[in-house]
Amino acid sequence: MKSYNWKKGIGIIVISGFIGGLIGVLMNMIEGSNYLNTIISVAQGISPSLYIIGLISGIIGIGGYFYFNGKLKKEHYCDEEGSFYDTHEKAMSVVMMCSTLCAVINFTALGINIFNDTPFATLFFVNVILAFWGEVAHIALVKKVRPELDADPLEVNFNRDHFDKLDEFEKDKVGKACFKTISMMTPIYVFLFLLCYGISLVFNVSPVICLPIGIIWAVQTILMTYYSNKDYSKSK
Repeated sequence: MKSYNWKKGIGIIVISGFIGGLIGVLMNMIEGSNYLNTIISVAQGISPSLYIIGLISGIIGIGGYFYFNGKLKKEHYCDEEGSFYDTHEKAMSVVMMCSTLCAVINFTALGINIFNDTPFATLFFVNVILAFWGEVAHIALVKKVRPELDADPLEVNFNRDHFDKLDEFEKDKVGKACFKTISMMTPIYVFLFLLCYGISLVFNVSPVICLPIGIIWAVQTILMTYYSNKDYSKSK
């Protein structure tokens, strides 16, 4: 049986306490100085540029599609070992992620600037088109290489149909990725709670900003429990 490393555990507690104390000191300094107005001004100046960041992310996504499509077309969309698809599959997934991030950043920008009259707001619709086009195009590109993955991305049950058509190795890989993601999200939720609580104290903002984090965390926990106990043999 593996023994617990108490020195490491105590070290983590000490370091965490030091970081927490440092953050507290910085918050007091900000609250008692003119830095607060400066930070607010900088944040207000940066928020409209989120549309630009989303646009760049969307351009990378759709530009990557045309690049990979051109390379794969030269090999007749081959997926054999050593082919372009085999050696660049991870890069393709990262580029597709940029299209998804375009949508996330775009709607975040809309929420932050919804009451502000900014000329960048027209980019919202451009980013929506880029994000949607990029995701669907990348899925269609993978279908050209692997015709067995013929799930329609415009269907409501696309994720389920696509997952069912993966091989066992890929399903296992997806399961591990989900487990890692869920494991990482718990400390992230805790950090966001502490961050929002600190913001509510320093900037005199309503603590209701913590509510969406709690709702998302609760919904994730309920869904994870539900699907982990679901009898999938009856759904086939």
